[in-house]
Amino acid sequence: MSQHILTTTTSRRRKVTVTMGYDRPLDYVFCTVMDTDGEIIYSNLDDEMAGTELQDVEYSKLVLRKLGIDVPETMFTEVKSDQALRIGNRVEHYTVEPRQERVRCPIERLMTVARRAMTRIRSGVETNQSITKGPETLDLLDVIGTGAADEPDFCSRSYWKWEDEIATPLLEKLGYANIRFSMGECDSFGPLTRIVTAEKDGIPYRFIYG
Repeated sequence: MSQHILTTTTSRRRKVTVTMGYDRPLDYVFCTVMDTDGEIIYSNLDDEMAGTELQDVEYSKLVLRKLGIDVPETMFTEVKSDQALRIGNRVEHYTVEPRQERVRCPIERLMTVARRAMTRIRSGVETNQSITKGPETLDLLDVIGTGAADEPDFCSRSYWKWEDEIATPLLEKLGYANIRFSMGECDSFGPLTRIVTAEKDGIPYRFIYG
């Protein structure tokens, strides 16, 4: 079998070793996560959705994301290659590169102005639209967790994917329904903030992120 190995730290500062690869004799891809004490945190063999039937490397990406583990995209690419070429007896080790500051683009300027926008809204200062009495505006990341901002599509050109694939499922898990995203503050380059409306137990809520 091929093995692609990464020693890293989870979002909760737990040191782990991730091993992914392709098992040629049994013809399936695998993923295991083990801590420094040898305790298995995750194994595809214990996962009813994976087991030895797993053929989709992308599934492991979702599992690792839920565990708060960042894995270089190269690992997934190489495992896919091993699977396609039926490669065994290969061992590769990887390191996590330091996070690079995102290149700014008009949509990604959401990151630079969100806190300022929140201050204006909470203090009742008028912006382009008058503020009417309604649900208190909350910071979305305070609700779904700041770790969601580490996802690749957060405040990127594909921000809508982050809303569909990350923010909405997290809100639904917390019991929110009727979730809708809309434009917040804008300038001539595009959106600066995004507004989220939702309901929980019949009570309306309003969030902002950027």
